[in-house]
Amino acid sequence: MKSNTYDLIVGGAGIVGLSHALAAVKKGLKVAVIERTPKPMGASVRNFGFYWLIGQQNGEHFDLALRSREVWLEMIQEAKIWARKRGALFLANSKTEADVLEEFHTLTQHEAYETTLLSREQMGKYIPSLSSSSIETGLLSTTEIQVSPFQAIFQLIEYLKFKGVDIFFSEPILHVTSGEVITSARTLTANKVLLSTGSDIYSLFPDEIKKQNTTLCSLQMMKLKVHDKSKLPKLPIATGTSLIHSPSFNICPSIDKLREQISVKSPLLNEWGINLMIGTTPSKDVILGDSHEYGAEKFKNNNEINELLLTEMKGIVELGEFKVHETWNGTYLKTEGKPYFHSEVEENVHLVNGLGGNGMTISFGLAEKHINEWMGVGELPKAEMI
Repeated sequence: MKSNTYDLIVGGAGIVGLSHALAAVKKGLKVAVIERTPKPMGASVRNFGFYWLIGQQNGEHFDLALRSREVWLEMIQEAKIWARKRGALFLANSKTEADVLEEFHTLTQHEAYETTLLSREQMGKYIPSLSSSSIETGLLSTTEIQVSPFQAIFQLIEYLKFKGVDIFFSEPILHVTSGEVITSARTLTANKVLLSTGSDIYSLFPDEIKKQNTTLCSLQMMKLKVHDKSKLPKLPIATGTSLIHSPSFNICPSIDKLREQISVKSPLLNEWGINLMIGTTPSKDVILGDSHEYGAEKFKNNNEINELLLTEMKGIVELGEFKVHETWNGTYLKTEGKPYFHSEVEENVHLVNGLGGNGMTISFGLAEKHINEWMGVGELPKAEMI
């Protein structure tokens, strides 16, 4: 019979919770993960599956992301997670977008970003068919990783089970106090409890979450079935809208000019918070997204956004004949002005949430930081680029 006593109990089986479980079990701790739904259903399985170092500003974001990259590479091998590890390609569809890419490349030469400017001819190695004749400049960033959002979380769960982590699904947590967690099915005790419940902001300690200056954000995405697989991009693609959505590009002198141009030329892109990105799955489908709507309590799929994403995509790459196979929404919690929030709501009961769209990029590093602190180990070891 299993003991109901653990070193760490994690509430939430998204990437944040699983990352903390992984960091803890690596230290030899006894860990349980409790998830209220029958399987992960939140933002961790409703995204591109991109690890996105290039979107992180220098500072804590960046340091956590660097360490997370090392852990992703470990997990890709050990948990046999499908991945593309060759980076991502930014496309410039205007002179100002090209200016931003060139400025970023120049300004970050002595930092851990790894970028190369590409001509249109050189981009042909990665994108079989560009639609726009005005795309003459690209930026290849080799630090990015893509996993399958529909597979990676489940593969990580199986790995954690193999390592001895107990994972309980379909068990809402009803009550948490220092040292005790009561679910719909059992009572567990733990030295520490970590709650990382994503967009579920009302079930546990809602008043504390409300105090943290957070907002809900809904994204809208779709999957495309492309008839001619030879037209598929060989790397994740980011566009001019990605430049104005990534804080790391704020160092570029031309970024404000780009924001103004997009606002004037394509106001709907701003209205719906479009960050046009394209990825491909292991089954050779295309993932297209995404929009960003902030603050609403309930979101629904908006066909106007779908049509806008498709129109913008067609202006960038030529995929030939395709059909929209699936559309969906995902919702995450974002902390204003900070990469995340961490609050100890009771003795040894911690909330970690509000990572915004950076869960796949910083969670592993953040988890190691917390576990090391709780065990008195100190700060993270300095990450090195692999």
